[in-house]
Amino acid sequence: MNKKFQYKVISKGGSPTEPILKEQDWVIQKIGGTVEFTLNDIKKDIESMKKIKIEMEAKSKIEAAMMENVATHYPDVPKLDEKIRVAVFLYQKSWATKKMCDERVSDTDKSIANYTEELQEILKQTHLSLEEKTTEQKVEEIVNAPVVPKENGKDR
Repeated sequence: MNKKFQYKVISKGGSPTEPILKEQDWVIQKIGGTVEFTLNDIKKDIESMKKIKIEMEAKSKIEAAMMENVATHYPDVPKLDEKIRVAVFLYQKSWATKKMCDERVSDTDKSIANYTEELQEILKQTHLSLEEKTTEQKVEEIVNAPVVPKENGKDR
């Protein structure tokens, strides 16, 4: 990961009516970036969605024209037994979907690697753990924690 972020625990849960959450459920704030937007940005997004709608309506008409074109140039296609047309369609759809899935698997592997790297940095900076600890383990950590000597009667 190129950009350095800082991480800070902002909520451990817990209140008079709720127990303190497990470390895995604590809310962590990621510091080092913000999202800013304007009302004009929202207006632009709405306009963009309207444009997409128009494009999809046009694409629908194009697909209808393509069907007509195939029927004109390959008059046997519409005459094919429906089972054959369905089989060809399913094969082509599966082929395209498989290709897309294979690409997504590769992208997902990269995302998992990035998240794993970020998780390690979060754990390093916040000193949190994904391991559940028993009360005995927590007490043992406190008891065995190194003692920091005081300097001139003051905590370091």
